[in-house]
Amino acid sequence: MRLGSQLLSIAFATLLSAAGPLSAQTLGSPAPDFTLKTLAGGTVSLSDYAVLAINLTDQERMTDARKFADEFHMPFPVLLDEKGKVRKSYALHGVPTSVFIDTHGIVRLINPGPITSETIQRGLAEILPAR
Repeated sequence: MRLGSQLLSIAFATLLSAAGPLSAQTLGSPAPDFTLKTLAGGTVSLSDYAVLAINLTDQERMTDARKFADEFHMPFPVLLDEKGKVRKSYALHGVPTSVFIDTHGIVRLINPGPITSETIQRGLAEILPAR
Protein backbone atom coordinates (compact mmCIF):
# COMPACT_ATOMS: atom_id res chain seq x y z
CA MET A 1 0.00 0.00 0.00
CA ARG A 2 1.37 3.42 -0.91
CA LEU A 3 0.19 6.36 1.18
CA GLY A 4 1.88 8.97 -1.04
CA SER A 5 1.43 12.66 -0.40
CA GLN A 6 -1.39 12.06 2.08
CA LEU A 7 1.22 11.34 4.73
CA LEU A 8 1.55 15.07 5.49
CA SER A 9 4.53 15.57 7.77
CA ILE A 10 4.53 12.29 9.60
CA ALA A 11 7.75 10.42 10.19
CA PHE A 12 7.62 6.82 11.34
CA ALA A 13 10.03 5.32 13.81
CA THR A 14 10.07 1.57 14.30
CA LEU A 15 11.65 0.27 17.48
CA LEU A 16 11.64 -3.10 19.16
CA SER A 17 13.49 -2.15 22.36
CA ALA A 18 15.29 0.72 24.07
CA ALA A 19 17.09 3.27 21.94
CA GLY A 20 20.64 4.35 22.60
CA PRO A 21 22.00 7.72 23.73
CA LEU A 22 21.50 10.92 21.74
CA SER A 23 23.58 11.14 18.58
CA ALA A 24 23.27 12.21 14.98
CA GLN A 25 21.02 9.97 12.92
CA THR A 26 23.11 7.90 10.54
CA LEU A 27 23.05 4.25 9.57
CA GLY A 28 24.74 2.14 12.20
CA SER A 29 24.56 4.81 14.89
CA PRO A 30 22.47 4.80 18.09
CA ALA A 31 19.00 6.23 17.56
CA PRO A 32 18.32 9.36 19.62
CA ASP A 33 15.67 8.61 22.26
CA PHE A 34 12.98 11.23 22.92
CA THR A 35 9.79 11.91 24.84
CA LEU A 36 6.89 13.75 23.19
CA LYS A 37 3.23 14.54 23.80
CA THR A 38 0.65 12.36 22.04
CA LEU A 39 -2.49 13.36 20.19
CA ALA A 40 -4.37 11.72 23.05
CA GLY A 41 -2.78 14.08 25.57
CA GLY A 42 -0.23 11.84 27.29
CA THR A 43 3.52 11.57 26.83
CA VAL A 44 5.58 8.63 25.58
CA SER A 45 9.20 7.86 24.78
CA LEU A 46 10.60 6.17 21.71
CA SER A 47 12.13 3.48 23.91
CA ASP A 48 8.65 2.51 25.18
CA TYR A 49 7.20 1.37 21.81
CA ALA A 50 7.61 -0.83 18.70
CA VAL A 51 6.00 1.59 16.20
CA LEU A 52 5.35 5.32 16.48
CA ALA A 53 4.23 8.09 14.14
CA ILE A 54 5.60 11.55 14.71
CA ASN A 55 3.87 14.60 13.34
CA LEU A 56 6.26 17.48 12.76
CA THR A 57 3.82 19.83 14.41
CA ASP A 58 6.32 22.67 14.17
CA GLN A 59 5.60 22.58 10.41
CA GLU A 60 1.97 21.39 10.33
CA ARG A 61 -1.34 22.26 11.95
CA MET A 62 -2.68 20.14 14.80
CA THR A 63 -5.99 19.67 12.97
CA ASP A 64 -4.12 18.09 10.03
CA ALA A 65 -2.41 15.61 12.38
CA ARG A 66 -5.73 14.62 13.98
CA LYS A 67 -7.45 14.26 10.60
CA PHE A 68 -4.63 12.07 9.28
CA ALA A 69 -4.61 9.81 12.35
CA ASP A 70 -8.39 9.42 12.22
CA GLU A 71 -8.48 8.78 8.47
CA PHE A 72 -5.85 6.03 8.56
CA HIS A 73 -6.97 4.52 11.91
CA MET A 74 -3.39 4.43 13.14
CA PRO A 75 -3.02 1.53 15.60
CA PHE A 76 -0.01 3.15 17.28
CA PRO A 77 0.58 6.45 19.08
CA VAL A 78 0.90 9.67 17.07
CA LEU A 79 3.41 11.95 18.76
CA LEU A 80 3.69 15.70 18.33
CA ASP A 81 7.09 17.23 17.64
CA GLU A 82 5.84 20.72 18.49
CA LYS A 83 9.25 22.40 18.67
CA GLY A 84 11.05 20.40 15.98
CA LYS A 85 13.37 18.78 18.53
CA VAL A 86 13.10 15.25 17.09
CA ARG A 87 13.23 16.57 13.51
CA LYS A 88 16.55 18.24 14.35
CA SER A 89 18.06 15.36 16.35
CA TYR A 90 17.24 12.94 13.51
CA ALA A 91 18.36 15.46 10.87
CA LEU A 92 15.10 15.01 8.93
CA HIS A 93 15.20 17.04 5.74
CA GLY A 94 12.22 15.59 3.94
CA VAL A 95 8.94 14.17 5.11
CA PRO A 96 7.75 11.58 5.41
CA THR A 97 10.85 9.68 6.49
CA SER A 98 10.80 6.15 7.90
CA VAL A 99 13.51 5.08 10.33
CA PHE A 100 13.96 1.42 11.26
CA ILE A 101 15.78 0.82 14.55
CA ASP A 102 16.91 -2.61 15.73
CA THR A 103 16.57 -4.19 19.19
CA HIS A 104 19.87 -2.62 20.26
CA GLY A 105 18.66 0.89 19.40
CA ILE A 106 20.79 1.13 16.25
CA VAL A 107 19.49 2.81 13.08
CA ARG A 108 19.44 0.13 10.35
CA LEU A 109 17.42 1.70 7.52
CA ILE A 110 16.38 5.24 6.63
CA ASN A 111 13.75 5.69 3.93
CA PRO A 112 13.08 9.28 2.86
CA GLY A 113 9.76 9.68 1.08
CA PRO A 114 6.54 7.68 1.04
CA ILE A 115 6.78 4.17 2.43
CA THR A 116 5.88 1.12 0.37
CA SER A 117 5.20 -2.44 1.45
CA GLU A 118 8.56 -3.42 -0.08
CA THR A 119 10.35 -0.85 2.08
CA ILE A 120 8.54 -2.07 5.17
CA GLN A 121 9.59 -5.66 4.41
CA ARG A 122 13.21 -4.59 3.82
CA GLY A 123 13.22 -2.54 7.01
CA LEU A 124 11.74 -5.34 9.09
CA ALA A 125 14.32 -7.76 7.67
CA GLU A 126 17.04 -5.35 8.90
CA ILE A 127 15.72 -5.08 12.46
CA LEU A 128 14.05 -8.40 13.27
CA PRO A 129 16.17 -11.30 14.50
CA ALA A 130 16.87 -13.96 11.86
CA ARG A 131 14.89 -17.16 12.32
